[in-house]
Amino acid sequence: MTDNPRIQLAIVGRPQLGDLISESLEVDEVPTIYITENKNSTDIICFIENNIRKSNILKRVSGRLRSEIIKKLSDRAQGMFIWVQLMLKELLKKRSESAIREALDSAPRGLDEMLSHVLTSFSLTLVDDYSDTLNELLAWVTCAQWPLTLRELDTILKLKSPDGDGMIYLEGPLRRQFASFFSLNREDGLTTAELYLMNPNVAGSDDEDNIGRTQE
Repeated sequence: MTDNPRIQLAIVGRPQLGDLISESLEVDEVPTIYITENKNSTDIICFIENNIRKSNILKRVSGRLRSEIIKKLSDRAQGMFIWVQLMLKELLKKRSESAIREALDSAPRGLDEMLSHVLTSFSLTLVDDYSDTLNELLAWVTCAQWPLTLRELDTILKLKSPDGDGMIYLEGPLRRQFASFFSLNREDGLTTAELYLMNPNVAGSDDEDNIGRTQE
């Protein structure tokens, strides 16, 4: 340790945080690197190309369509990786090149429209009382002051259900239908992807023993 130790911090966030940070640190201006569309356009193209190579569906489309996907997504991304990621997930649902082109041409503009589109599409796939269950889970996870365990979520659903039975095998939907909204952490550290590599039947299986117990 030196007599005058120096600690350097890098804070990642929206540009609006700059004023709050400057005020908190009582300085006129904090050195800032602004990430713009022009600065990360090359990274977004590499991100798209890498995802196409890893996709069993997109890597099989014609070279012409691959070029269209890269160009249209990178041109409309406005520097947002999350927009590209959500759009790629939309393309993976298509099973023909014409359907992929149609999805590209009708892609929502901006992140707000994309999120609205994704949530609307997702709500149409929910069956029975899944929408009520999802809303309940999201409300608790969002407002809780600590990460909730599967046992706690299961207890919440049981208390909320008229008959006190909750949902049978809650972990399954959290790893499949609701996987975009929740992140499950097991005591052994294995992710859903790693479990799938160990047993390809895990993602579609209803056998609780295949997935194992999960602790938040």
